Amino acid sequence: TTFGERFLYGLYAFGAILSYYAIYSYFQLYLTDIGLSAVVVGTIFIISKVWDAVNDPMFGVIVDKVHLKGGKFIPWLKLGAIAIPLTTILMFIIPSGLSMTFKIIWALVSLIFWDLAYTMYDTPINALATVATTDTNERNRMYAGAGFGVYLGGILVAILVPMLYPVIGWSFTIIALSILCFISMIPLP
Repeated sequence: TTFGERFLYGLYAFGAILSYYAIYSYFQLYLTDIGLSAVVVGTIFIISKVWDAVNDPMFGVIVDKVHLKGGKFIPWLKLGAIAIPLTTILMFIIPSGLSMTFKIIWALVSLIFWDLAYTMYDTPINALATVATTDTNERNRMYAGAGFGVYLGGILVAILVPMLYPVIGWSFTIIALSILCFISMIPLP
C-alpha cells in the first residue's frame, strides 16, 4: 500500500470515530437535557446493544455473501460515509415539541439506525486491510494509521463538543461534527 492509501484509511477511521465518540460520550447527556430520565436513556442503550449483538454477525455474513458493483467492501464504505453523518444528525435533532413517548421512540430508532450505519463501516473497513495487502507489516501500518485517526478523533470530540454545544446548541454542534465526519470519510472510497 502507498502512504496515500494508508493515510486515507486512517482519515476514514478518524471521520467515523467522530460520530462514535459523539454518540457514546454525549448522546446520553443530550437525551437527559431534552427531558428523558436516566432510566429511560439507559434502557434505550441496552435495547440498542441487544440489536448490535444481532446486527453485527448478520452484517458480516451480508458483506461476505453479497456481491455489489464496485467490489466487496467499497460500496459499503461509500454508504457508511453518508449514513453515519446523517444518522448522527438525526439523533441530535429531536423536536422539543414532541411528546415524551415520541422522543423516546425517536431516540431509540435513530440510535438503532446509527448502529446499523456504523456497522456498515466497521465490518468492511477492518476486512479491507486484509485484502489490501498480504504483507503483515503493511496491514499493521494500515491499522496503526487507523488507530492514530481514532485517537485524534477522540481528542477532537472531547475538546470541541463541550466548547461548542453550550454556545451554539446540540444540533449545530453535531451538524458541524457530522460535516467533518463526512469530509474525512468520503475520500477513501
